[in-house]
Amino acid sequence: MDNLSSHKGPGVQAAIEAAGATVRYLLPYSPDCNPIEKAFSKLKA
Repeated sequence: MDNLSSHKGPGVQAAIEAAGATVRYLLPYSPDCNPIEKAFSKLKA
């Protein structure tokens, strides 16, 4: 996930871990690590 403040809310990590997943945040200011940014760049072109 990106570092949006709502993604770091009190219940978010608990809900994700309850579903059996692991929370991993992207590095700040690194859109090249976010796959959706590549898709958006194709749409903008």
